This record gives sequence, C-alpha cells and structure tokens, in this order.
Amino acid sequence: MSVTIVDTPERLADVAARVAAAGAVALDTEFHNERSYSARLMVVQLVVDGETYIVDPLRVADLQPLAAAIAGTTGVGHALSSD
Repeated sequence: MSVTIVDTPERLADVAARVAAAGAVALDTEFHNERSYSARLMVVQLVVDGETYIVDPLRVADLQPLAAAIAGTTGVGHALSSD
C-alpha cells in the first residue's frame, strides 16, 4: 500500500480533483486540543479509489478545495462525531 503525503497547494488541488471525480471517499481527521481553548486540525486522512492520502494542514493552510470536493461526493467517515 502506498501513501501520498499532501503538503503543497498543488498536491491538494490534485487530490481534490480525484475526490470530486470519485463516487465516494473515506475520511478521518485528527485534532490536537490539549492546552488550548479550541481544537486544531492536525491531519486529514483520505482513501479515494483505493489510494491513500495524508493531508498536512500545517503545510497547506487553505483546505477549501478539498472541503468543496468532499461536499460533492459521498463521504464515509471514522468517528466523525468526535472530529
């Protein structure tokens, strides 16, 4: 299994296009909320058409293209009530 690290806006645009074209996407997020007033998004994990992507929101600040792509397809999430 290969994993692609998404750490540039260009890579994020490519992944967002793949998500938008897919019938479904598996999604998991991880937040850090120790010693802070609000949780901070630390990682977004995706599986699209059998390919695994790890999005680094600390390196890619604008996740709007990915959010729009996910909103337009079927998402299957892991423990989303806690994320």
